[in-house]
Amino acid sequence: LDPADPTQVLLGTDRVWEGPADTSPPGTGWAPLGPQDSTSNYCGPVTNTVTAVAAAPSSADVIYEGFADGTLMMTANATAAQPTWTQLYLPAATGCNPPTPIAALAVNPTDPKTVYVGLQGLGTGTHIYKSTDGGSTFTDITGNLPDVPINSIVIDPNTPTNIYVADDVGVFVASDGGQANEVWSRLGTGLPAAAVLQIALTGGSAPSIVAATHGRGAWVIPAQAPPTFLISLAPATQTLTTSSAATYTVASTAENGYAGTLSLSCTAPAAGCTFSPATIAAGSSSTLTVDASELPGGTSAVTVQATDGAVTRTASAQLVTNNFEIGFDQSNPIDVHANGQQVFGSVGIITWSGYTGNLTFSCPSPPPGISCAFSPTSEDFVNPVAQTGGFAVGVSASAAAAAGPSSLAVAASDGAITHTTTVPVVVEEFSVAIPNPIYALAGVNTATAAVTVSTLSGFAGSVALSCQAEPPLSCSLSPTSAAPGTPVTLTLTGMNQLGDNLSSSVTVTGTSGGMSQSAMANAEVSDFSLNPQFNGPQAVLPGVSSLQLEFFTGWSGVFTAPVSLSCSGLAPPASCAFSSSTVALGQSFTLTINGLGSLAAGTMDSFNLVASGGGIQHQLAMSVGVSDFAIAPQFQGVPPAVGQVGAAPATIQIQPTVGGASMPGAVFSLTQCSAPAPLTCTLPATTGASTIVQLGGFAQWTGPDDATVALAASVAQSGVTVTHTMNWAVPIEDFSLAATGSTATVKPGGTGVFAMTATSIHGWSDPVQLSCSGLPSGAVCAFYVNGAALSGQQDLNFAGPSVPFTADVFTTSSSTVPPPPGQPWPWLLAAFLLAAAAATLATRRAHRRLRWAAACLGALAISASLAACGGGGGGGAGGGGGGTSQAKTYQIKVTAASTNVPQGAAPVTRSAEVTLTVQ
Repeated sequence: LDPADPTQVLLGTDRVWEGPADTSPPGTGWAPLGPQDSTSNYCGPVTNTVTAVAAAPSSADVIYEGFADGTLMMTANATAAQPTWTQLYLPAATGCNPPTPIAALAVNPTDPKTVYVGLQGLGTGTHIYKSTDGGSTFTDITGNLPDVPINSIVIDPNTPTNIYVADDVGVFVASDGGQANEVWSRLGTGLPAAAVLQIALTGGSAPSIVAATHGRGAWVIPAQAPPTFLISLAPATQTLTTSSAATYTVASTAENGYAGTLSLSCTAPAAGCTFSPATIAAGSSSTLTVDASELPGGTSAVTVQATDGAVTRTASAQLVTNNFEIGFDQSNPIDVHANGQQVFGSVGIITWSGYTGNLTFSCPSPPPGISCAFSPTSEDFVNPVAQTGGFAVGVSASAAAAAGPSSLAVAASDGAITHTTTVPVVVEEFSVAIPNPIYALAGVNTATAAVTVSTLSGFAGSVALSCQAEPPLSCSLSPTSAAPGTPVTLTLTGMNQLGDNLSSSVTVTGTSGGMSQSAMANAEVSDFSLNPQFNGPQAVLPGVSSLQLEFFTGWSGVFTAPVSLSCSGLAPPASCAFSSSTVALGQSFTLTINGLGSLAAGTMDSFNLVASGGGIQHQLAMSVGVSDFAIAPQFQGVPPAVGQVGAAPATIQIQPTVGGASMPGAVFSLTQCSAPAPLTCTLPATTGASTIVQLGGFAQWTGPDDATVALAASVAQSGVTVTHTMNWAVPIEDFSLAATGSTATVKPGGTGVFAMTATSIHGWSDPVQLSCSGLPSGAVCAFYVNGAALSGQQDLNFAGPSVPFTADVFTTSSSTVPPPPGQPWPWLLAAFLLAAAAATLATRRAHRRLRWAAACLGALAISASLAACGGGGGGGAGGGGGGTSQAKTYQIKVTAASTNVPQGAAPVTRSAEVTLTVQ
């Protein structure tokens, strides 16, 4: 029964149904209540058996359902016309994979959000869950229950903290409402060794538990929970501001006549907990003191437990410490020289929510010879919100400080709480230095540099030296140990393997006692470079005599020598000249190539530009010559199409005929672009080596599929102008239609089949619509591609360059052929009169011979009539005389029209004629 509405019954079959608790005839009054075959908030179809259902006694709207596959569902609006169901997930469920089957559900009598879920399964370890938030979260309260299936759960409505469960080995009870790590007690003794499949609680002030067993009948026992105890920790939340200790009251409660002694302990924090007293009798209390001086700031859990040796209970509370912390980056020590110079580092501060106080900073017990100072010397936190801050600590060392690493304690205190952090310090007494970078001329293998060892505080000991270089370099030191002021030479080999604009590093390390100092430098190449202000081969027009090329010089490292210029390898009559035969680094110069005017177009010459300076020589390979030019038009995208509205852009390139060559100082221009009417070609206001022209007028074009456009271009260089023209065959997209079988002869009602082909020209790809005209009366035509009829619109798609198809003309039997022209239609009347006279004669005279003669006359008349009508013969195609029919010939036009018609244009149509004869 629905506990919130006893007039309603909840029935679980393959789903949940609801009906009135009355005497309605069987099969009436029920309505589906649970999730049906599918719901939007369930992982999959809900089609398996409902194994448990529970309605909240205090709410008619809350119902929980359990399924055989472990699915758990809940609705909070069961009284709605279409309740909304939500899937709940137990901790053992993952995604759409719920745990073992659900066998039992129970809802707290006064709280619809508190639900208990019992699971089947053997050896699973978990069999009962509790939720206090309507299934959003669950707590495992299996505790010490046997690892067997749960079959039934009952809550005492008078004392909702008493929970009874039935499983395969008996009935168990918990009197605290169910907790994590619950301690369950077996209810009574004497039950047979059989599974308890269901339990029920009788009414009244002294209820009993009725247990239904598997094969051993029903049993009853008073519903008396076993003696036990509960503990609590108060206050639930405590905040410390200035004190370093917090106190809580641990209270115990005796349940069901419990009388025992409890031992108290603290599980969190791990240390700093004391009880007074540590052992209490059930029903009494103890005071817990927590030392919070070293707890981290913020919120910490305080957890205590009480045990009588058999049962253990826990209780928890929160401790909020309005504290602060300080810290220093331990991986970044402060390096100081033993000369009194101060070096600063940063100490961070974090305050937790609620903290206010004034912090002062100090260095308690610094190492000998080390001192510290702070900036600022104190910091006041007056805003009780979480904050971050910091202060600078300045560290200095005297000659009395021990060389090497040491630790400095830094403290911050508000008078009540003090926190410290460790600042790592390294005292240095000497330094190592090398020049940076270290250079060598290009091609030189070895470079040397001086290593300097210096004292920082009167240090006069010996320093051991070592070096390490990145490949491809190797290094050596001479000597390998030295006192401050002793000359040391670093030698690097492999410098000639670095190449231009490359570097490698070298590190020199000095050690003495616990001290270590290092210096690093980059090894680089000193060199110069020639940088042309152009790319690739250079050319002039035929007839141009000289060519000027611009360069600038660059350098790397410490190269400063002047550079001398010359050419080698030029074939006469060509020669070279420089604006200056010697240039300084960073200067530009001009190279002029003379003697090119007598060379033919397409002649190219290779030579070397030679530059020498500072013992280094570089050669730059170059190519110069004479080149004509060519006009190269190309469409931007697809070619234009017949019927196109608007302009089709085309790029006209003016290119040197020598591949990859450039023409310095040349001026390119497109001077002409003309097209046959109605086509137009429009040039922009300015043109160049790459010019975009606009071709138009294709909507009116009826000419061939290649239109000839005349182009002219000129190139001017060094006073010489060359002009070229070309005729550009512009491809125009189009299509054609042709009949490959143009005649057919059929009988009335027959079908004429004509083989046809649509052909794409220059890439035409738009669909076309097919139609017929000139058909016999009542005839229709249809189109087929590979035996498949086209769509209702008769659209033909170009799947390739050409598309074969058939045009099928369907005639009708009523499409009769008319009689031949010139037949003697008056004979029909004469034949009719002759037949009538014969009939009259046969009627009036009874003589047999006369009757026979009349019949012959009638037969002749009918024959004449048939001959006159063209009857009496087959369906052949007769000619003129002799009373036969004449064939009818039709000229049928098959038309294809473009379907993608631009606005303002007419469809492009192409047609082909075929001949159909009906006889």
